[in-house]
Amino acid sequence: MAHNDNADRVRTHTSEHGSNSAGRAAAPMVAVCLAFALAMLPSAVRAATAPADEWHPTHARVVWVRDPMVYVASDSGVLVPGMAISIKHGKRHVAAALVERMLEPGLWAARRQGGSFAREKRLDKLRVLTSPTLAASYRSYRVGLPAPSRTQLLFACSAPRWNDPLGLPYAADTVSRRLVRLRRGAAPSPLEPETLIVRFFADVADQEIALERGELDVAVFWPGELSARMRSDARWREPRRVRRVRGVLACVGADSLAPDPGALATLQRDVFAGDLEPLSVVPEPGAPPARLVRLEPDASLPGAAALARALGSAGRQGPALRLTYLPEADAAALAPAVRGGFALRCVVLSSQALRGLLSPGLAMELANLLQCEAAR
Repeated sequence: MAHNDNADRVRTHTSEHGSNSAGRAAAPMVAVCLAFALAMLPSAVRAATAPADEWHPTHARVVWVRDPMVYVASDSGVLVPGMAISIKHGKRHVAAALVERMLEPGLWAARRQGGSFAREKRLDKLRVLTSPTLAASYRSYRVGLPAPSRTQLLFACSAPRWNDPLGLPYAADTVSRRLVRLRRGAAPSPLEPETLIVRFFADVADQEIALERGELDVAVFWPGELSARMRSDARWREPRRVRRVRGVLACVGADSLAPDPGALATLQRDVFAGDLEPLSVVPEPGAPPARLVRLEPDASLPGAAALARALGSAGRQGPALRLTYLPEADAAALAPAVRGGFALRCVVLSSQALRGLLSPGLAMELANLLQCEAAR
């Protein structure tokens, strides 16, 4: 539809700032008044007054207008919620708008903040320009994390730490039983959040539902937690697996032993749904071939019984490597006693609106945001 008749009935009230030669003494007062007026305008309107070199032309197209909403077709990665856009016809400014959400891949909804489409008969003649700066209300992400009480196989999380140097550069601002607001200490890039609103979920299914309903922007799951239903859904079929900087599921024992490859495959495929990252241990030069042995889960692991069932190791005798979790281990610098194992990877899913816009660096930080104590 080239044009919406409702747009013709929209009344817009504009003010023109005239200039005259009232004298040099009045110039400072004019500047102050203009600055105050701009500060009172919506963010997209203020952005429209930015210098021309701060705006970037795009191939996005206005496809429909139903005031105050503007619907824009765009390639992936061009628009993001909270982005200010300027719409022009040639060199003439038509309207300013603020991107609100993605309706479906390639189609975005923006809310008009200033200007008017009443004169526009051909929407296909309009140009869409973007500003890299987000509105203040969009400089936060709603993040879903596993609650410390949530049961998982490898470690307990009764003492989460926010200010760990391995996690995000955020500091806890306000804390409640289920919500934490984290303010970023370092200056983020223009398209990264200043604040995280962290919500804890004791149940995996509740976290998945909150993401599907649009209540979360990003959700982080421990390895193996994401349900088969979500993994088979076209929206989440290719989950982003992000490595934890610290923490290794290790096979520990004598250097004459090596873990049975079948046991490792069982852990990766049947227990953790492919979310782990296999580690390779290079034998010492000239060392005799290691003997392949079974894995015996450490009794201190919260999921020791479940792991033993999956591996079929319960009640078995003979040589074995101890399967345990090393919370401070670096996968790139393993201790000699580690004969194999896995680095941990969290599954990081983003909402449809942020699909393809969550940077690898920010995803890495989110996966390492929650630092936990090891099970004892």
